[in-house]
Amino acid sequence: MTLGLRALLLLLTASWTALAPSATQAAGVAVRFTEGLTRGFLLVRAPDGRLLGQGDLIQVARGHRVESQMILRLADGSIYDERVVFTQDGVFALLSYHLVQHGPAFPERLDAVFDVRDGRYSVTSGSGRSEKAVTGQMTMPADVSNGMAITLLKNLPRGPSQTVHVVAFTPKPRLIELELVPAGQQQAQVGELRRAVERYVLKPRLSTIMALMAKLLGRKPTDIECLIFKADVPAFVRCDGALSPGGPVWRIEVTSPVDRRTSIGSGRPPRPG
Repeated sequence: MTLGLRALLLLLTASWTALAPSATQAAGVAVRFTEGLTRGFLLVRAPDGRLLGQGDLIQVARGHRVESQMILRLADGSIYDERVVFTQDGVFALLSYHLVQHGPAFPERLDAVFDVRDGRYSVTSGSGRSEKAVTGQMTMPADVSNGMAITLLKNLPRGPSQTVHVVAFTPKPRLIELELVPAGQQQAQVGELRRAVERYVLKPRLSTIMALMAKLLGRKPTDIECLIFKADVPAFVRCDGALSPGGPVWRIEVTSPVDRRTSIGSGRPPRPG
């Protein structure tokens, strides 16, 4: 790295902190459908449709408190494990967040945890001699929504977009705005039927200097597209995008377990021949 570029990055780092979005009080997304007990099965695909791995969505609600985990396991050994705890008392409010990602699919190993209530965070990134650990405390607004995008989209009323905050790890945590933008309807196949689903685009919003620094570091966040079935009771269909700045672009979609050994309606294995 040249002296000029190093000096520029130091200047941008200082500017990033100074120009980050203000952690003012925010309304958050109102609860229209409460979350409950959930066990979902997920597939992870490449942009060209190749199957990369499988995953699980496990969620338990205890009163207004919800504990949720999404874990993705790729064939190359990569793991993405995201755990959130939030409340749903009038509005959705994140309490704590823990993300672990490692394996060849990611730019680097990451173990990040933070608590919204006191703002404390701990981030370990890299491995071996390049491993770095940072701890600290930052002021977080009430609408910080890491790991809650699907829940929020299921509860958004039709109409204008809504903006929340998320914490991005660079590896030091940075607060950025995330705009949840309705983008019309499209058709999705359910068996032999076609059903209308709502399309949303999740757009990270960075200041000019933050965007320049992220581009130089190869960590500029990209848009994520999600499909949500909204008629009657909402349901997640799929999302396309990178789960972390500089991470791989994946399609995450729901699937169902299939017992291919049993004849339909018989409860018994099919007869050979």
